[in-house]
Amino acid sequence: MLDHSASRPATALSPRLVRAANLCGLLLAALLLFTFATSLGEGADDSTQYRQAALNLLRSGDPYATTPSTDWDLAPPNPNPPLLAYLLLPAATLPQPTFRLVWFVLNSAALATLLALCLRAVGAPQLTRLWGLLAAGVLCWPAAYLCLSMGQLGIILALLAVLSFVLAAARPAAAGAALATGAAIKLYPGLLGLYYLLRGPRRPLWWAAVWGAVLLAVPLVISGLPPYENYLRKVLLGDFYPYAAEFNISLNGLWNRLFTANAYFKPIADLPALASALTLVSAVAVLVLCLQTAGARDQLGNLIAFAAWLCAMQLLTPLNGYYNLPALIFPFLVLCRCLGRYPALLPTLTLAFATALLFFPPGWNRGLPWLDQALAQGPGLLFLAPSLYGALLYLLLLRYFAARHQKVSSE
Repeated sequence: MLDHSASRPATALSPRLVRAANLCGLLLAALLLFTFATSLGEGADDSTQYRQAALNLLRSGDPYATTPSTDWDLAPPNPNPPLLAYLLLPAATLPQPTFRLVWFVLNSAALATLLALCLRAVGAPQLTRLWGLLAAGVLCWPAAYLCLSMGQLGIILALLAVLSFVLAAARPAAAGAALATGAAIKLYPGLLGLYYLLRGPRRPLWWAAVWGAVLLAVPLVISGLPPYENYLRKVLLGDFYPYAAEFNISLNGLWNRLFTANAYFKPIADLPALASALTLVSAVAVLVLCLQTAGARDQLGNLIAFAAWLCAMQLLTPLNGYYNLPALIFPFLVLCRCLGRYPALLPTLTLAFATALLFFPPGWNRGLPWLDQALAQGPGLLFLAPSLYGALLYLLLLRYFAARHQKVSSE
């Protein structure tokens, strides 16, 4: 069945009103970016880690020379695979305030590109016409603000993931390069390889393997095995990642907070085996939901399936910071397009509720001591990270629309 949604009127608003709304949104977005930029200050943020890793590489040949570190401000540790340090070598000698500002500008440009790419790929006319308001809304989202202000990698990795999807059919080599680069900078985008393996097209996956081998060879050629040995020993096998911390909004983070002794909260019980089992069971359930979105093979069906895997990436990554949620811009737009095609009250309310949950950043309960205490122990830990449930509701909605679209397409 043909998708006629693109031919429907995008909005009842007049062109003049649309232009005015977009201009207001653009001005608000520019004001927010200016405010973020001027509030960066000179202190350390996560981009300090990237610069320090490149400095370590330049000075000693080891990106992990300061990992672990007891003085984060002076010599922050490096939690990332080796490649990022090599990519940032040209900027390693910049003063930290300059590097931080340059990184902020690059991150802001990546966010604008991500939003434009998502709008073009999804093709939801109602939202495309109101792009200015959407841009302002994205910058009002704590996940985007924290990623920009903390100098995190979530926006760049989301851009590479969506770029791989957009290029997959026409330019599989470029799509594979985008996927491989994301996985070499931070491991978790590699999960999208399952999407290409199970649904296709598979050529981007084969190209990702080729590009991945090339990227992995860069540190080997320059520095030999030590960078990978140190990454494995100091980061992956070391006591480096704070899995139970509240910023970790993955399923693994949820079960670790509830059932493992940790330095952050008082769990229901110290049962690490149960936490591991629940992580495994819930991960399998998420993968099953993703597989159930593999219905129709038309444009909307492909959008739904890829959006589901982006949601799964947030849930299954063992350590997934709240600042990685900008990847959910794509699923949000896909769900809006689905609602335009299959309008219904309950899914609309569910999308609104799920999106509202995504606006709860880590520490949202601060300022209310009674609430902070209630959510720091036992069953209260279930409510510590509402954004996790927002991502899960997105996935469930995509499963619903996949079934609905499959049924209509087969009639």
